[in-house]
Amino acid sequence: MTFQDIVSSHLDQFKSDIECRCCPYQVVGTVIRSKIRCFTRKDVSQRSNDPALILILESPHIDEFKVNPPEPAKGWTVTNIKDYLYRFKSYLPTNDRELILVNAIQYQCSLGVDTEVFRYDIFTDVWNDFGETNFIERFSSLLKEGDFVINACTQGNESGPFLRDLVETAIINVIGSGSDLHTFHPSCWHNEKHKSKKWLWTPKN
Repeated sequence: MTFQDIVSSHLDQFKSDIECRCCPYQVVGTVIRSKIRCFTRKDVSQRSNDPALILILESPHIDEFKVNPPEPAKGWTVTNIKDYLYRFKSYLPTNDRELILVNAIQYQCSLGVDTEVFRYDIFTDVWNDFGETNFIERFSSLLKEGDFVINACTQGNESGPFLRDLVETAIINVIGSGSDLHTFHPSCWHNEKHKSKKWLWTPKN
């Protein structure tokens, strides 16, 4: 099935304004001493051969498609990555590294509305149909020796498998040890209510 087919199965009628473009992954800057410097986006094919930080998100939402072509992590998400990545400095490699943003699914699973409405069901349907295989292929081709992988996918619904755990299982499929760091989605890194919580989560695998 295609993304459009899966979306259609969740709607009474497919709407022409549904966003069906694919959001690429990008190198977005250099992390120097746990802070992002020189924030300049470029195609991932231009990444250096040196080890990078790979930050994995679940799927693009609204702001990512306000530009053409789409770009991963816009709005609050990219602001918080810039402002709060340093919170993980005790876990991150100390050497300078490029930061690469990757969406596990490159399509807008939220359909551009509140993420509680469609995102979980469409993400899991896409994941089970072609999304997991596609992610594993993309991630495998991107990965270089020494890369530091951060799983920052959202949890999703309380019931059913968490989205971040689905993605972690796929990461383990590629690198047996799994991701190097697991954290909440960066869109919430600024939120006061999370300051009293652990920033890291433990996979349920």
